[in-house]
Amino acid sequence: AFKSHRFGHQLAHIVPVGIIQFADFVSDCFVLAEFHLDKKECKLSGCIDHNVGRDDEFGICVAAIVLSIVFSVGLIWYHRWYSSIGEGVLVSLLACVNLHVLYYGIQAVDSHAQEPEESKKSFAVLKMIETGMESTFLALFTLRRLFRNPPGAPGADAALFYASLTLSILSMAYVRCQPSTH
Repeated sequence: AFKSHRFGHQLAHIVPVGIIQFADFVSDCFVLAEFHLDKKECKLSGCIDHNVGRDDEFGICVAAIVLSIVFSVGLIWYHRWYSSIGEGVLVSLLACVNLHVLYYGIQAVDSHAQEPEESKKSFAVLKMIETGMESTFLALFTLRRLFRNPPGAPGADAALFYASLTLSILSMAYVRCQPSTH
């Protein structure tokens, strides 16, 4: 009974973290689409942005997402955080939609997992990489957009940006509050 209670308690901790990270990724994709549409609209109307250009805004955010995925997949394969080639491919595909952290979190609490301690380490490291390389940059550019286009201004989709920013902050807060892995 104690073991199943502990398992449930750990899953109650890990599953929300993984779901928030995935939801943050999805909202970031919508924000990117909004940045892209704004970039196209700006080119058509000939507007001038004297700060970071709209092309740069979109490009930097895409680069942040791509680098986060590349680093995560690279670490998965470099540290051999998989038990078979098939599992490595699966986790690499999950990394493309930010579900790899949830996978390793579940592996860490699964009593049948081959190396739960290695899964805990994988969970923590991959979560920090996603936060440092993706969530932080997209949150900053989302904030920039909210300040540049206040709610109610033309081209401002406030609900999307506030929702994405909230999910990014929740995702980043976990990394700041998580216990040390050493």
